[in-house]
Amino acid sequence: MTGFLIKTSYNDILRFKFYLDKAPLTCAAFLKALPFSRSLIHPGFLRKEIWTGKGPDVNILPENVFVLMEPGEIAIGAITPHDTRTSKQLGICYGQAKPIESCNVFGKVLEEDLHLLKVLGQTIWRYGELNLSFEIAFS
Repeated sequence: MTGFLIKTSYNDILRFKFYLDKAPLTCAAFLKALPFSRSLIHPGFLRKEIWTGKGPDVNILPENVFVLMEPGEIAIGAITPHDTRTSKQLGICYGQAKPIESCNVFGKVLEEDLHLLKVLGQTIWRYGELNLSFEIAFS
């Protein structure tokens, strides 16, 4: 399995590809948690990212950890003894972003769906949280 989908309540479908070569353990744990739904929020005025309060129940150690995320990337907070602020939180960047703490970056939206991700981020910023469905997608 090389990817997953996010479905919005207004019927947009965003396709993501896993970083299987960079974060194989995180990808496997996330895939095992599918399908699930979560509400995402926008954490701040100037930040181009959306986050869950609590992501899927996965127990992963740091892998492919970055403090800067590229537009379209998705990450989840690893379990670490020194930081519990982002542990198990799921974040998606729709512009250049810098999460509170480093997270496991494990995938990216397909280039042709990046515009839908930007619309999603701006919608959540304007109207508050939005529930999204995360599902197995394609191989």
